[in-house]
Amino acid sequence: MSGDQRVRRPGDGAVLVAIKRPSRERRRAVGRRAWGRMSRAQWIVAGPLVAVVLFFVVALTVYPPLYVLFGTGVPGLVDEAGEKGPVPAGDKFKALGIWIPWTLVLGFGVWAFVRQRVMRPYLALDVDGVWAVFGGRIRDGLGWEEIAAIHVVGENEPTTVPAAPPFVEIFPTKAIDDSGSATPLAAMVVTAQPPAPRLRGKRYVIELDVSTDELGRAIERFGAGKRLVLG
Repeated sequence: MSGDQRVRRPGDGAVLVAIKRPSRERRRAVGRRAWGRMSRAQWIVAGPLVAVVLFFVVALTVYPPLYVLFGTGVPGLVDEAGEKGPVPAGDKFKALGIWIPWTLVLGFGVWAFVRQRVMRPYLALDVDGVWAVFGGRIRDGLGWEEIAAIHVVGENEPTTVPAAPPFVEIFPTKAIDDSGSATPLAAMVVTAQPPAPRLRGKRYVIELDVSTDELGRAIERFGAGKRLVLG
């Protein structure tokens, strides 16, 4: 992926083409492959770190409202004197002052996570390149300088790819290394006989949820000379 495209939305002039989401099995396989590349040292560091993060997430979510409702009667809490019981109103406001902003941040994170998975994904084409859009934001993609060719396969057209047309094949200029990646495009990697010489067999295959007409016009508009048309 080139530049900082992951953080932006498609531009006003971008052409959006609805695509199909990779299968759950393929996404899980990519995730397992990424986790499997972690070394023992990385697991030793990551394990306790994840446990600490989960502890603080649960504590910040659960304990402040319980503290407001039940004071130090909540297991694990005591006042400054080491005793249990009701707490002053000022302490309750302090607890709410921590809990309310935290729940807003946590809620936004959950909303963004769910939104990315329920919104229809798109392929966005603009003057910079071709981008995978999930949840309304660009999550992955290639700049035009990173693309050797794009082949659009319409319905009922012959293909060597184990995918159901219509779909688009994106052939990168460099070899794909998806062994440790869990990005959206990593779940769309297919290896098969290329449709033309001098193209790599390992490429990105993205199944479309619409006809190929609009996509073909967008490629010709933004990526002059990149579209592969077989005779």
